[in-house]
Amino acid sequence: MDWHRRDRTWIGGHRGANALAPENTFAGFEVARSAGVDYVETDVRAAVDGTLVLVHDDRLERTTDGSGAVDGRRPDELARLDAGSWFGARFAGERIPTLEGFLGWIEGVPPLGAILEAKGPGTGGPLARRIATSSAADRLAICGFSAAELRSARAALPGIVTVLLLDTDDLQAGPAIELTRAAQADGAALLGRALTPRRLAELRAAGLLVGAGTRNRPSAVRRALALAVDLLDSDRPPVAVRVRAEVDA
Repeated sequence: MDWHRRDRTWIGGHRGANALAPENTFAGFEVARSAGVDYVETDVRAAVDGTLVLVHDDRLERTTDGSGAVDGRRPDELARLDAGSWFGARFAGERIPTLEGFLGWIEGVPPLGAILEAKGPGTGGPLARRIATSSAADRLAICGFSAAELRSARAALPGIVTVLLLDTDDLQAGPAIELTRAAQADGAALLGRALTPRRLAELRAAGLLVGAGTRNRPSAVRRALALAVDLLDSDRPPVAVRVRAEVDA
């Protein structure tokens, strides 16, 4: 997995396979891997003691049978929660993965990569430091909306690839290229309508990576591929992988 390879668009499973399995669970990661993605994308938050776990929201209600803030619960409490039944009965018993568990899994499935989103304050540095000790480190990258977290990750692990997430609201603060450089990031994922040919060209001219955010409909995937973006996530990995194969044929 070479994040800087420019001869194709890398396709990732967003939160695993968000539309096909409970998000940020091993069930979802396996669906994405089986579909033939190049990487999986997942979210990282800290429990009350600083243990890093894979959860998107800052609260537990939407994706588990628990309640309250993720950063207010101990790891053993989080480990007992059902993170699958909300999505479907056949996923009952899926658990919230820890970062440790996830790294153990991905180390065993080369060449699959992963982009880990630093969610919440204080996650970028610890996440990068743990990645530094992983045998899969060269296949891992960190993304996030927070420039401060990405700078912290870069300070902890200078060689880590980082990607700044930008939507149209974020771009009110300045041009995409300036925001990306201020975050000391290797590139930016331009989400939704933030992805324009002009912004893409500016980032490319500066030697930066360009992501297209999450694209699910075949037509949306084709448009992103036509722009030759570097990274593209999908909630429906089989669709994105199939469309890329059709375009490449």
